[in-house]
Amino acid sequence: MENSVEILNELDRQETTYIGLYLGSQVKPKKSNPEEKYGVISLYFNGINTQGVKWYSVQDQYFNVETMESIVKDIDFGAKVKATFSCGNTPGGKQRLMKLEKI
Repeated sequence: MENSVEILNELDRQETTYIGLYLGSQVKPKKSNPEEKYGVISLYFNGINTQGVKWYSVQDQYFNVETMESIVKDIDFGAKVKATFSCGNTPGGKQRLMKLEKI
């Protein structure tokens, strides 16, 4: 029975990695309660799609402040990074940034 639980857990989530640039992070006050804060990590990705068209994406990822600080650690602005995202396998599952590694 234990093996079936491990297999099920492997199917629950999938990880994807992308290479991009770290554009910094910020701590911002919540609009509903300025006393509470949240963290924002900004990332830049680019590439060429299958039709040969260049594309780019600037993404903001939102976290509580402690999680944001643990993810960005000692990464400098503009550093090339490997971003690891995790996503559930349910329909409509959203990718969530789990780890940033400086390259």
